[in-house]
Amino acid sequence: MKTFLDYCFYRAASFYKEWGEDAYLYAGSIVSYGSLGFNILTIIIVVQSLWLNIAHTKTEIIVMAVLTATVCLFLGDNDKFLYLEKKYKKEKHKKMRGWIVFTYWIGSIIVFGISVAVFK
Repeated sequence: MKTFLDYCFYRAASFYKEWGEDAYLYAGSIVSYGSLGFNILTIIIVVQSLWLNIAHTKTEIIVMAVLTATVCLFLGDNDKFLYLEKKYKKEKHKKMRGWIVFTYWIGSIIVFGISVAVFK
């Protein structure tokens, strides 16, 4: 899973770097590791609702989102990006892998939204 998340970080950071963003490392880490945050929030909401019979609150979601965003700022660094850039310099099936990463990002957000709507 760590390899997949690192690849997601690399793809997001390289996308923002190509667009000329100065803070491409931070943007890439927030996008990639933020999806992991959405997945963790989804698991928390489902566990609270189904097994613990506790309703989730907006405050809980906001606190977890801020915590995730703060952690994301420390996960993306230049050394990691340069290592991943060297590692994936001649990767095969780049387009297919890109679509898998994009589907993971969008799927994380959609599943989170559905869990919030269903488990009110």
